[in-house]
Amino acid sequence: MKRGAFAVWCINDFRKRGKFYPYHVDTMNLLNAAGFVTHDIFVTDFGRTFRSAFVNQIVEQQILPKRHEYGWVMRKPV
Repeated sequence: MKRGAFAVWCINDFRKRGKFYPYHVDTMNLLNAAGFVTHDIFVTDFGRTFRSAFVNQIVEQQILPKRHEYGWVMRKPV
């Protein structure tokens, strides 16, 4: 990338084998360590999820359905 250029990463957290991973935080830390500077952050709301219609499953599994993702706007230093 050219110096001063912007890049946007759309990132969602996830679960694997029942463990929650805050992937957006890990990605931000890696990008900052690589020399990028955080310019802005936005959240994309996907609205109601299909899974939210099955409240009994949410209560049983104690896991809320995902309905958003993070957008990291990063800039390469000048």
